[in-house]
Amino acid sequence: MILNMITIQKFKIKVIDLKSEVDIKHYFFENKYSKKRNVYWSNKDIELIGIDLLISSNFSSKEEFEDLSSYYNSIIENNTSAFNNLDIPTVFIGTCFNYNENNKDNIWSKVPKGRIFIPKILIINTKNIKRMVTFDLEQSTENMFILNNIKKKHQNLNIQLVDETDADFFKHSIAEAIKLINENKLSKVVLSRKKSYSINSKDGLLSNFIFKNSENNSTKFVFDFQDSGTIFGSSPEKLFSISNNQFKTEAIAGSFNSSSNLSLVDKDKEIDEHNFVTEYLKLKLSNFSKKIKIYENEILTLNQISHIKTKIESVLNSEHNVFDIIFQLHPTPAVAGTPKDISIHQISCLEKHNRGWYSGTIGWISNKLNAHFIVNIRSGIIKKNQLNIYAGCGITKDSIPNEEYIESEMKFDYILSNLNNE
Repeated sequence: MILNMITIQKFKIKVIDLKSEVDIKHYFFENKYSKKRNVYWSNKDIELIGIDLLISSNFSSKEEFEDLSSYYNSIIENNTSAFNNLDIPTVFIGTCFNYNENNKDNIWSKVPKGRIFIPKILIINTKNIKRMVTFDLEQSTENMFILNNIKKKHQNLNIQLVDETDADFFKHSIAEAIKLINENKLSKVVLSRKKSYSINSKDGLLSNFIFKNSENNSTKFVFDFQDSGTIFGSSPEKLFSISNNQFKTEAIAGSFNSSSNLSLVDKDKEIDEHNFVTEYLKLKLSNFSKKIKIYENEILTLNQISHIKTKIESVLNSEHNVFDIIFQLHPTPAVAGTPKDISIHQISCLEKHNRGWYSGTIGWISNKLNAHFIVNIRSGIIKKNQLNIYAGCGITKDSIPNEEYIESEMKFDYILSNLNNE
């Protein structure tokens, strides 16, 4: 719909509980809904499907987002009574990595730099509830469609590599980055590669991806723009979450094979890379919160790859605005580097592809202003019959180009394993 910034929309909200045996994933593929602009979100705490867009706005700068966030915040405030006792994800937000990115390819050309929206239908699955919620405007009605049991679909995919950021180019870019670091022009920069594949079925690929069992340490997501592209990923990196004024974030950086003994890892390089992220988050949190607690480093282990992880918690100041926090934190040194602005500029110089939403942020805000946002890594975009996936590596003064290339291959393998249902 066209956004009217003058009129604050009023909702009629309907709720129906679903049978426990219903697998809500099937709603994403049901014919009635499958051609809509849908979103899927799943982690160990909650599984969500948003069907179509009730109110939607695109933005192409942080300034535009600030204006829109005030409007969407007003929608929440003016519909308090309609939500009754609910506390449910209401506003979904997704953004690109760099709003000033030069156009190097056409993969992301029809995908907005950012989108903020409220879905028409929200389907929720947690440990305690399984329900469908419709958000209707006062002048409209939406019929609920209750899904019967369906057997999930699995398809064999014919994934064929057609193009990639080759090893020599990537290693040369790393060498250039190390030169800049040694010249004290920056301390860390994150460089990425892209691989493109031909596929025989978008629906088959998404079915394999969504129905694959999720890892407890990752958040799985799909933002479907239909013909413009479908963004997906399984990210281990939380940007932040808010629950009843309690703020949580995580510093995740440094990568190594999950089968490796940590004592065999180049710990100085990995820990230096990780510490840049921790110090950045600590500094940023001091702007909007208090009682900051930083936990001891631990190892985050995924199927094929592990990272150094540090949990950070704080209590939000009373005047905080959850919409503002997004861009105070993002992008972190885990996906950009440090200093941030210089790193982002060097990324645009050293990479020959557009990142688009890769290493951007995706998440949701509830009507109670609780929230959960992740960093869009271990991800890609499907456009027609082409799959494009991305993987990045943090470059410091101690980086070895060939080892960074091997790390990127390990990350690509992780993404492909999620698509091939391995």
